[in-house]
Amino acid sequence: MPKGKTQNQKANGNGGKAKGDLSIFGQESNPTTRRLAKNVPVRKHLAIRGIEADLGEENADSFHRDLHKDLKADYILANPPFNMSDWGGDRLRDDVRWKYRAPPVGNANFAWVQHFIHHLAPTGTAGFVLANGSMSSNTGGEGEIRQAIIEADLVDCMVALPGQLFYSTQIPVCLWFLSRNKRGGASVPASRKFTERRGKVLFLDARKMGRMLDRVHRELTEEDIQKIAGTYHAWRGDGGASVLASRGKEGKGSSVASPHQTYSDIPAFGKHARWRGPVDPIFHQTYSDIPGFGKSAKLDEIRAHGHVLTPGRYVGAEEAEDDLPAPRPGVFFVYAIACEGGSLYIGHTDDLRRRWREHITGQGADWTNAHKPQRIAHYEELTTREAAVAREKELKTTAGRRWLKAAVADGRARQAGGEPFEEKMKLLPAKLEEQFAESARLGKAIRRNLKPLDF
Repeated sequence: MPKGKTQNQKANGNGGKAKGDLSIFGQESNPTTRRLAKNVPVRKHLAIRGIEADLGEENADSFHRDLHKDLKADYILANPPFNMSDWGGDRLRDDVRWKYRAPPVGNANFAWVQHFIHHLAPTGTAGFVLANGSMSSNTGGEGEIRQAIIEADLVDCMVALPGQLFYSTQIPVCLWFLSRNKRGGASVPASRKFTERRGKVLFLDARKMGRMLDRVHRELTEEDIQKIAGTYHAWRGDGGASVLASRGKEGKGSSVASPHQTYSDIPAFGKHARWRGPVDPIFHQTYSDIPGFGKSAKLDEIRAHGHVLTPGRYVGAEEAEDDLPAPRPGVFFVYAIACEGGSLYIGHTDDLRRRWREHITGQGADWTNAHKPQRIAHYEELTTREAAVAREKELKTTAGRRWLKAAVADGRARQAGGEPFEEKMKLLPAKLEEQFAESARLGKAIRRNLKPLDF
């Protein structure tokens, strides 16, 4: 697993090189994969950029023959095997790396997590991919290990990704980001400063992102990657968000206005980028929760969820804008927004989609800004603005609010998506009958067209 290390001259171990120089450490157990990393083009690529690399003298297992035992890395990046059962855990029950408890013999997920933590420098950051089960599993003491890591305030960010991103497996996966320094200030000597994040974890739910390349493979678009990375950068308060904010649709970033650097031509992640000077970008974005996508949660909330780290538990329900009725001439809407804590905001508008978008982006009302809107719990359509204003006043009375809360609670409220539940159930048999009839019609047409072919 690769580990990156940046050190200044005093910390050394970097050959007395200048501040900001990069050294890469890693190892690989598969000899074929290791040869790819050790081939001439890769070594030449690193050498011409002045990057020192120690990938180990031979292929070796990270658990049973750690080639960098004493390494404390500033950055760790890894994609370990998921749910590995034959990792030889029975021979490592008392390993020094298992600070939070020995991982189960039948699954190496939390062996990898603790291996990475063990190799982190005092201000280090780790990012790695794991199977979704790692966020919630309690098998073999995994829940206790996850709880201990959370209580140690090491978890910085969790990202739930969609399935079908890998060619080797279709299961959905998650990204873990760990940090030993959530106090704010410089994360690494001579680096830019971060905001205070102690006692908080950022949850991002990206399961709906990406586009299908074919029937079985999905790809995150450049815009998806920008949204995920930019949100995390904004939450941490570091300048990386300004790089993302400066990008155009063609992948060309205009130079960031800073006296210390210029940065341009920034392709999608995983491709080459041209750097023109040291990085010291100016921060342009600020973070705020986005219902259905992002939530900054405190440890008390995570404790209330049993130390489960699945983002969907925290980000709330996203109101799909397409589920809301489009604006129409002569139609006015009275609506109720369910906010965090169970409160309801009541208003009226001639464009429900636009108004919902304003509320979730902080442009709606002081009340929703302070109480975090979750979803549109109820709406009604009226034919005049005067009627909408009158109905809004009626719903704001004590009796009106009592009726509204009861309607929302028992499913009688008209919510995004159309009719109340009972009305939808009444219509369902008729819709199914129509679909069956259409299926039979198509079946006859297919058989009729195939008959001349003796099929």
